[in-house]
Amino acid sequence: MFNDMRGTIEQQKPVVNTLEMKKKITRGSLMWYLYNRGAKLINDGGDPILPPVVDIPILQPETGKVVRWVKGPIVVVDLGQGFGKPCTQSLEHELIAETIYSVLQNSEKSQFGEEEGITWEVVRTGRIGKGFKTGKQAFRPGTSNNMVELTRGETAARLADPRYVDYILANIVQMLMQAGFKEGNHTICLGLGVRAEDVKVIGGKQVLTTEVQNAISVLKGTHTIVAESPTGERSTWTITVGPIFSNVQTIGIFFTYFYSPDFKVIQREYYNFGHLDIGTYDMTFAEVVYTPGKPVSVLAKSLGRGAVEIAEALRGTIKEHYGLELTVLEVIKALVDGFFYYGGKRIYLNNLKTEDERLALIKASREDGLVSEEDKEEAKREGALKRTYDDQVQNLVGRATPAITRQDLFLTCSGGGVLLPTLSDQLYRSMLLHKRRNSNTLIVPPDRTIPGKLNSFGLYAYTYSQLALYVKQLRIQEQTIPFLPR
Repeated sequence: MFNDMRGTIEQQKPVVNTLEMKKKITRGSLMWYLYNRGAKLINDGGDPILPPVVDIPILQPETGKVVRWVKGPIVVVDLGQGFGKPCTQSLEHELIAETIYSVLQNSEKSQFGEEEGITWEVVRTGRIGKGFKTGKQAFRPGTSNNMVELTRGETAARLADPRYVDYILANIVQMLMQAGFKEGNHTICLGLGVRAEDVKVIGGKQVLTTEVQNAISVLKGTHTIVAESPTGERSTWTITVGPIFSNVQTIGIFFTYFYSPDFKVIQREYYNFGHLDIGTYDMTFAEVVYTPGKPVSVLAKSLGRGAVEIAEALRGTIKEHYGLELTVLEVIKALVDGFFYYGGKRIYLNNLKTEDERLALIKASREDGLVSEEDKEEAKREGALKRTYDDQVQNLVGRATPAITRQDLFLTCSGGGVLLPTLSDQLYRSMLLHKRRNSNTLIVPPDRTIPGKLNSFGLYAYTYSQLALYVKQLRIQEQTIPFLPR
């Protein structure tokens, strides 16, 4: 039986060749820098490609004229559902990004030590601020009932929730801290990644819906954020949000593949692109058409929900077989971390076996070849997890078929879902089944969690380019020299 089991496992070995996929990344593209230079934006001569601090205009609201120019960084936040993914460039010229769970936990009553991270407070006139933790630090032992999962769904509805705005501001300051900036006054240019539903095409151009434009305005202006470290040290950050540039979050990967970090066209072989973005809460397919000398044409549409469907199904299985009442977000975190806790032990989700496979492994590991009743129960529970997981992965891959069968496009695939066990392999098997040419397909390699952050990295480059164009126009109006990176 053990030999039979080994044969089954052999068939399930990964089929995506990571090295082969990396060879498809054009040298000099932003994606190439992410995978080969550790996200350091430094050219072969050792010189920075983009400055981390740029010219940002401050306009007079009534006239739209420039009042003054200030120096400040660009910060991007991909407004994903369930996660925010902020990104900026550090003072050491490295692109950095984080995936931050969109949850809050009131931190007034207890302290949990250094590993619990920063306590945030957003100060507003007429409102008493309350300290909160967010991201991983909001998942505190035994307090899931007090954890607030922020509004999901439409972008305008999320931005109407003051707690979500506080969360975004905490994201921004966290990025500035990690990038090496010090507390005090900072003016930033903000880039936002929005959902496909937030954008419509008017006169051949993509524009935000009026509802989303109005909702985003709440981020403009000056905000005060206080950060308190676990040791009680407080820092105050006054953030003025200047120009805001938005685009569909799913298109970020296209920018990383097609352009250099300073947004020059680096790839000249392909003109029609498709991108399958398997996110946590959404699965989106974007078609991108590049015509030299013209703006890029983008059409994005939803393919339904993303990896959250796996989490919801697993939640039911975990409750039935382990008796644990986990929230969907806690199951998502377990998928990201690779395990959840049961009876003090870690139950791993990244290498699940069928009941027979697990029993065969147990027998082979013991001299007497015996298994206990407890072993059988554990194998049965694990087998149930595997069946649930595999069924949901197949469901997800099935809904991706409209993208996979588009033979007219160069197809890329990324998103946090690509990092889940077996999902990229199952996608690749489906591509082979539909006779998709390997040369026209790029499943983004899973190095250092890059696939889940590619949209943020790409939107940073996009925002940088849009700010440069905007500043150039304003400089021409002032009859001064155009904006140049320096």
